[in-house]
Amino acid sequence: MLLSQLLIAGEADRAMPPAIVRRMYRAHRASPARTDFRSFPGRTHWLIAQEGWEEVAGSCLDWIGSLGGEPLEPPMPV
Repeated sequence: MLLSQLLIAGEADRAMPPAIVRRMYRAHRASPARTDFRSFPGRTHWLIAQEGWEEVAGSCLDWIGSLGGEPLEPPMPV
């Protein structure tokens, strides 16, 4: 089973600069697994904890939804 991967970067990240994440993306996209990259302008390394984190989370959830497959939530008990 191949695992898809989403690489995300904050354009203002100095701990893991976007250029490094883009290099990782270029290296991994040769894999037969789906590999995608998304960057977020004005965000730092803490992009998932900064104000407006909902945009980042929503983008990641949209990506997960685009993978298809089984529903993310367990079915409700009957």
